Amino acid sequence: MWYYEFNDEQIGPVSESELHEKIAAGLVGRASLVWNETMPDWKPAGATMPAAFEGIAISSSDNPYRAPAASPGEYTERSSNAPGSTAAKFAFAIGIFSVVVGLLFGVFGLFLGFFAIFSGALVRNKTRRGGFPVPRHARLAITIGAIGVVISIINMIAAFYLLKVRGML
Repeated sequence: MWYYEFNDEQIGPVSESELHEKIAAGLVGRASLVWNETMPDWKPAGATMPAAFEGIAISSSDNPYRAPAASPGEYTERSSNAPGSTAAKFAFAIGIFSVVVGLLFGVFGLFLGFFAIFSGALVRNKTRRGGFPVPRHARLAITIGAIGVVISIINMIAAFYLLKVRGML
């Protein structure tokens, strides 16, 4: 069974014939990373199975003079193209939004903060299982989401206390 990389996502397992179909359809290029159980590391499909690319024209994304794609071990926590980095940035943005909303509206920031924590943890765990370094934005999303939750709780307690002091409760 084979696995291949498509849009920074690991796809598979697929059979070798299915992988050849993906190559023929142009979904897997020469520079796309592929892996199976017999290989120690991910390698470009063009180097792993050159016969599958015979008769297929080289596209601009498969330019042989382009710098080679990084293998999974070459990603760092600051790699903007590492698997999960986009989702981690989204979770981080939700975390920041939860702090602002928590300051203004309390309870809504609570839900956003929990969502940021959950999303950041999901990205963190998924990248760890894939053997990639955890994107820094995933850790930041968890931290900022927790801050948003705390701010929301403080804001709700303050609002409750204020309403009680004014005799509205």
